Amino acid sequence: MKYKAQKQIITATATSSSGIGFFSLLELVFIVLKLCGIIHWSWIWVLMPTLFPITLVLVVCLVLVLRCCILHLFEKIKIKK
Repeated sequence: MKYKAQKQIITATATSSSGIGFFSLLELVFIVLKLCGIIHWSWIWVLMPTLFPITLVLVVCLVLVLRCCILHLFEKIKIKK
């Protein structure tokens, strides 16, 4: 009885999603439409559903690095005074 309860808890918490995400599905649709000649967009726009999240992460990382650098410079200026 105890083993069954533990097995149920493990299977209830160990679920994972193996489906296709929204951006992946959108990109797949755009690629199919581009290859069929239905849309005449540039490839950069067709691949935008993949490029947008990557670009967003890179921009956020860049802003955080710049913020840390600026704060570090202000700390150095305060120490010199």
